[in-house]
Amino acid sequence: MKITEQSRERLVVRHTPWFLGGFMWLMGGAALYASAFRQDTFTSTGEAILVPSLGIAMLAGAWWFAPMVTLVFDRATGRVWFRENRLFQPRTQGFDLSRIERARLQSHWSDGSRLTRLALRTADGVVPLETGYSSADRTKVMSGVNAWLEGKAPL
Repeated sequence: MKITEQSRERLVVRHTPWFLGGFMWLMGGAALYASAFRQDTFTSTGEAILVPSLGIAMLAGAWWFAPMVTLVFDRATGRVWFRENRLFQPRTQGFDLSRIERARLQSHWSDGSRLTRLALRTADGVVPLETGYSSADRTKVMSGVNAWLEGKAPL
């Protein structure tokens, strides 16, 4: 995630997982192509079942774990818009800006590594802004969002 637009009136945060999403879409599509048009290359029934299954799993994983996310904070409208773009299922969710308390990191430990994701603390609870956890550093984005919410964002 990174801040792509910042002013006193508007803050835009985007997450575009081109590498992960692109790789998963490409590999899933290639596996489905091979299973549909290159069946003569399979040496066993197990391969003929495994390859399309892996293709479907890769496409489902790309759809679930690699959506493009845009978060728009807008003082003029008093709203925060959370847009999650998945293939065939875009979703937009709005919040009152006054109900947002701060941005925070949610953490998860996996094999001794700390993984994080960005979330918003609202009056109604915590709203995660990412589906999965990542080892990428989100503290700069979190600090930028919190500074903007407090009115300390640079011009």
